[in-house]
Amino acid sequence: MKTGLSRSARVKGLLAGCALIASALAGTADAADYRFVTEQFAPFSYESQGKAAGPMTEVVEALCAAMNKSCEVMVLPWRRALEMAESGEVSGIFSLLRSPEREAKFFITQPVVRSAYSFVAPVNAGWSYSGPASVKDRSIAVYGPSGTSAVAERIVKEAGGGDLQMEVANDALLKKLALGRFNEKTVGFINRDVGQDIIAKQDIKGLAFVGDGAQILYGIGLSRKSLTQADADAFDAALAALKASGKVKEIVGRHNLQTAD
Repeated sequence: MKTGLSRSARVKGLLAGCALIASALAGTADAADYRFVTEQFAPFSYESQGKAAGPMTEVVEALCAAMNKSCEVMVLPWRRALEMAESGEVSGIFSLLRSPEREAKFFITQPVVRSAYSFVAPVNAGWSYSGPASVKDRSIAVYGPSGTSAVAERIVKEAGGGDLQMEVANDALLKKLALGRFNEKTVGFINRDVGQDIIAKQDIKGLAFVGDGAQILYGIGLSRKSLTQADADAFDAALAALKASGKVKEIVGRHNLQTAD
């Protein structure tokens, strides 16, 4: 009995193998020089029509173009995105605040966008933030655990009183505050630009921003497991040049946000 493959079968197998190799090579050729991850964090970054969008995304894409590098940005849940960036599976992540914990795992660029963690309350609350002491008799509703809740915890500690109520989402926090679901001593604490975006898009009425608890600056994190110090220096130099050209200001201003400088 004949056990070998027929000539026709051998040719088909060879062609199939060639096709697989060609496909793999094409995939390699099309691979981006830089792969970034971000989260659904409007108005700074978000997904629109199946693609990453927003001012931070546009700045990253402008940087890649200025460096003559190809660039891919994916919008993912934050924990997954952070895990990929920390492990070096991708080149970097945004938006990041500078901190010792973050700098241990990322080269963090000079800041791109300025924002604030702000207090928000019902318009008839008759209260405004004037420093940590002013929250001593207040309960602070904040999304957490998060960077925002960490700042709120610090303010409560400095006040020597007050307490925190952790909420599952920023939009839920704002809706409950507007509908009077908290007691009269409760105020919200949220990224101001994020809060304004939610209020506008979801038509939430009866709230006012009543003071900034902390100024914040967002930059781009470059994974220490994926890129070198030289890579980070080149990236930061390109960002400085893009700022000097006015391109960053144009992008950020078009989204009604503030640049870091």
